[in-house]
Amino acid sequence: MIPHIVVLGGGSSGTLTANVLARRLHPNEAAITVVDASGIHAYQPGFTRLALGTRTHKSLVRDMRRLLQRRIRLIIDDAVRVDPVGRTLHLRSNGALPYDRLILATGSHLDPMGVPGLASGTHEFYSLNGARRLGEALAEFDGGDVVIGVAGMPYSCPPAPASFAFLLEQQLRKTGLRNRTRLHFISPIESAIPIREAAGLLSGQ
Repeated sequence: MIPHIVVLGGGSSGTLTANVLARRLHPNEAAITVVDASGIHAYQPGFTRLALGTRTHKSLVRDMRRLLQRRIRLIIDDAVRVDPVGRTLHLRSNGALPYDRLILATGSHLDPMGVPGLASGTHEFYSLNGARRLGEALAEFDGGDVVIGVAGMPYSCPPAPASFAFLLEQQLRKTGLRNRTRLHFISPIESAIPIREAAGLLSGQ
């Protein structure tokens, strides 16, 4: 029987992993299935650009079937339980999916309730809808204090907050709002980004 590889999660890592496996393994060596809750791939690195109005929602979203190689099976469903002993992934609508190898590529998830007041009093660019709402708020912004903060460690894409701060700085200069805006950057780490070599370049050290 041909081994069955299941990739749970259709984000950048899950999609890339499935496609790499499909290129390296002959169809007789492995069958590959991707399980994703929505079947829609959103390019997360573009969310900061969406918030700043330099990218559109349409440009960041693709049907996963267009991104996966043809031999890869796509199941659109929610995973509800993993049985590592029986090597079975249980799905909400499609029942039990047996596997020989399971690759977890579910990524990180936002937890706005982890900090009191965070859900109702802030904006974020780590989700498609969040980036869109942030863009709407920035379109109405005419000056004041902007706080860009990281609530805790670990968090997805460590350079993203600093990158957004630089992009926002650039936009405020272009729109003439920089002199009327105070930017504050709050982070649990000592450098702008956690990658030591890159942080040294940014700080001039």
